[in-house]
Amino acid sequence: MDLFRLFAEKGALTIQKNRRAMPTPADPHLLPIRAPDTSRLPSLDGLRAVSIAMVVGQHFISGIPGAPPFPGLFGVQIFFVVSGLLICRLLLAELAATGDISLREFYFRRALRLTPALFASVAAISVVEILFHAWDWRAAACGLAYATNYCVTEVGVMYAGGGGSFEGLWSLAVEEHFYLVFPLLLLIFFRRGQGAMSAVVAALCVAALLFRIRYALEDKPENFLAWRTESAFDFLLAGCALSLMTTTETGRRALRRVASTGALAAATIAFAAGQIASSAGKVELAIALGVAAGWIAVFVANALYNPDLSSVRAALNLPALKWLGRISYSLYLWHYLPGFVVSRVAPNGGAFIAIMAIASSLVLAEASYRLIETPIMRRRGKWARAMGLKKASAAPKTPPVA
Repeated sequence: MDLFRLFAEKGALTIQKNRRAMPTPADPHLLPIRAPDTSRLPSLDGLRAVSIAMVVGQHFISGIPGAPPFPGLFGVQIFFVVSGLLICRLLLAELAATGDISLREFYFRRALRLTPALFASVAAISVVEILFHAWDWRAAACGLAYATNYCVTEVGVMYAGGGGSFEGLWSLAVEEHFYLVFPLLLLIFFRRGQGAMSAVVAALCVAALLFRIRYALEDKPENFLAWRTESAFDFLLAGCALSLMTTTETGRRALRRVASTGALAAATIAFAAGQIASSAGKVELAIALGVAAGWIAVFVANALYNPDLSSVRAALNLPALKWLGRISYSLYLWHYLPGFVVSRVAPNGGAFIAIMAIASSLVLAEASYRLIETPIMRRRGKWARAMGLKKASAAPKTPPVA
């Protein structure tokens, strides 16, 4: 009997040992921490999908009695962090490969990818608003000029003649203002070392915080704290910081510590405390926005690099979320058209009206992506060669983040 028990225990130990030795299935969506390149990042489309769902949900669902609130501003801020990570990564890859960044080609790619859908959506919304006698040409002009955030906070033109359909373009203005300047900073300071560029990023994050505190102390409206370029660019910088960390071995080690469950838990506690404190006053809100930028960056790092979050990555890479992420820029632009129509035809509409508005927004976004954006991107190489832009014709076709 003892001999039998001995064999049984040895067999159990062998099974357990073999189980430990068996390799676990590889996570196809886990991103290795390596130097920046131009390969497509898994999970980013899923993050975009979550972001745009927050925005659309706030505009169409949150107003329904009994419906849960959707944090639309938080969704836009996730967009900012993801955009900062992606664009900075592409710029760093170009800098590593060629020793330079072609500003002309960078701005060409950005303009070609962003402006056609923007012009088409503004034109379509303008026609509908004219039919309802609610068009404000200044609001449309501010949107096309990437100046909506300052038009709203300084002039208030979005409300003068019902031009609120273009109000959401403030986030595009913040993003494009940032990318007018950031490639120049990268060219100047990154050549002096990753440490110099990191110091610039940290200093600019502090500057954004100080701008928000200044506006809070001056008792400016809350959109001064969240919408103006100088008070919102730390969200884009937070994403850039993640890309910068991958350029050196020291940075990659630090990123591994950031992309850990412990770091995510600590950041979540800080974020929750900041949200609670933000209700106390505008200064507290100004500080809480900075904490939110840090939390989003930590969450994005974990979604990409933390091996313990395979289930989160699997969810972010579901086909439906990847599709929604691919059309997120189009959806951001075009959902304002059904939103305006609903506000005029059925302002007190319930769940059915909201579902119809969301469905029509998705149809418009898919049509824009297929009929406007994709055909133009296919011709990008031809146009780039005609303009003498060699790298732009071979640059990755990455969708923008609004």
